[in-house]
This record gives sequence, C-alpha cells and structure tokens, in this order.
Amino acid sequence: MIPPSGRTVTLGETMGLFSAQASLLLESHPQFHLSFGGAETNVAIGLTRLGHATTWVGRLGNDSVGEFIERELQAEGVRTLGLSGPGHTGLMVRSQQGFDRLRVQYARANSAGSRLSPADIPVDEIRAARLLHLTGITAALGQEPRDAMRLAVESAESAGVPISLDLNYRAGLWDTDDARRVLLEFTAQATLCSRRPQRRASCSGARAMPLPRIPSTLLATSSLPAASVRSARGKSS
Repeated sequence: MIPPSGRTVTLGETMGLFSAQASLLLESHPQFHLSFGGAETNVAIGLTRLGHATTWVGRLGNDSVGEFIERELQAEGVRTLGLSGPGHTGLMVRSQQGFDRLRVQYARANSAGSRLSPADIPVDEIRAARLLHLTGITAALGQEPRDAMRLAVESAESAGVPISLDLNYRAGLWDTDDARRVLLEFTAQATLCSRRPQRRASCSGARAMPLPRIPSTLLATSSLPAASVRSARGKSS
C-alpha cells in the first residue's frame, strides 16, 4: 500500500529532443523544435500535474540544452537536484523516414545522464518518499547508473517505500544476457511492474527479450502487480 504522504522519487536520464517540424525528412533541411524526453521525467511531470509532489534525480550537461531541461522541469513543479556534468546533455533527433515512419537518432555516449552514480542518490529523501519509480533504461546505461539504482532500491526497501519498475527494455542499449540478469534482479525487488506491450516487454519476462529468453524462474514473481503503460489517448505506449 502506498503511503498517503511524501514525494515520488524517480531517477534516470533525460535528453534534449530536436523534432523536425511537419515531420519532414532530414534531407529537406527542416526547422527543428526543441523539447525534451525521458521515461522517468514523463512520469514525474504526469504525477505533478495530478497534484503529487515529485523529485527527479539525474545529471544534465553544463550546456544550454541542460539548462533548458532543468528550467522546464522546475516550471512543471518537478523538484530537481541540480546535478550537472561531466559530459554533455544527451540528445535525440526525430524526423520522418519514409511514409508514416519516424526515425529517432541518439547522441548519448558519455553523456552526463549516463554518469549517474551512487553518490548522487538522495538516500534520506528516498526513505521518506511515497514511491520510488525506476526504469530499465537507467540500468542499461552502464555500471554506475545500475549501482545508483541498487542504492536507491536498498534505501526504499529499508524504509518500506514501494518500488515501481517500468521494464522499458531497449535492445540497442545493452547485451541481452546482461539485460536478462539485471532486469530479473530489479523485478524481484519491485512492488509494481509496468510493461509496454508493443515493445514485447512483459513483467513475467517470458517475452521481454529476444532469444535466448528470460528463464522461467521470473514467473515466480507472478504475484507482482502489473500495469500496461498507456498514452493519453488510451493506446499502449
């Protein structure tokens, strides 16, 4: 049961998003609109708009895009910890690719967001939180972000704070065997697990990844509450 008070704390990488206007091909030299995106900050913003207090823990670069993201999050009412550098703010470029297809390119190697570490985790705030929300994307960014997640989980568990996990498996970010092992670990510690059906991610793990599949031992967590992630239009996303 989620406590009636306290903040929801979430952590991970948020990136600048340059979207080609009118969904044009890059070759047509379109103008771009700057916004930002991140699975964890999307949750924080949504909860804040519903009247809940939230904190986002993540690193941004010492650059204009990082400053823009922090301003926008604060304008939405999301508390940030002002963690910056080393490295640049990660970037995404979205444009059209053929008929009714979008192409998203990433520049996130060695980004500030991928350098989140255990030293960045606000242990006391997590222990006093209403909910800790995590995603598999953070775990895929490297050993330090993964260790930061582990410390956050340990802090939440020690205080009886519920843990929400969005598996959000991204095959392009890490090795399948590593993903299987790490997501099994975090799923076993979660209170609530969410899934994204169109990415074939399942809280049972049976369809979360390409072959070789996650072993059936994860089915032992079948009592774990599961929820599909849906967009505002009601479609799975």
